[in-house]
Amino acid sequence: MAQSSRKLPQRKSAIWQRWLAFGVLVAGVVLAAGCGQQSPTAPSSGDASLALDKGDTRIATSDMDATALLSVTVPDFDRWLCEGTDEYHWVIVIPGQEVQFFWREIGGVPLGPQTTFRYGWNIQDFADDNDPGWVCRRGAGARYQQTKVMAFWDGLHDLTIERWDGDQLLVRATFGVWVAPMLAREAPAVRN
Repeated sequence: MAQSSRKLPQRKSAIWQRWLAFGVLVAGVVLAAGCGQQSPTAPSSGDASLALDKGDTRIATSDMDATALLSVTVPDFDRWLCEGTDEYHWVIVIPGQEVQFFWREIGGVPLGPQTTFRYGWNIQDFADDNDPGWVCRRGAGARYQQTKVMAFWDGLHDLTIERWDGDQLLVRATFGVWVAPMLAREAPAVRN
């Protein structure tokens, strides 16, 4: 009877060691930063109740009408509920990986004629409507509630999404898309 060895050949072992090192690097960053992702919780004011269904972000509310939320989704990554104007979340990708963001309003008492959105990449001055990072002016409709499919090869790229009701800013959330560096591939050792 032949015995099988569970030891990986030297060539495959080196490949797995590089992937393991990369995995440890990413896990360390995610744990250290908390990945910036908060579990959806009920707002602290009032006796509002919040229920999040995994298949689709849905809110069950009693007194939550006064709380404006923004539901942001990145398919195959995660989903966030954003409240207030100082939220920051991390999205970690590998070089060249495509991402697209989608968002919609949840709750809130309308303060103006309609809810509008705007978004941009690497905004320098949020108060400046002419900042070159803004992709669009405020508007309503599907065009204002999603980004184009983007792929980044290195660095950190901040996406800022704003929800407005009339002339009042209700929600501003920023998502740092960080491209995790890949380890350089080593040349295989030559055996004589």
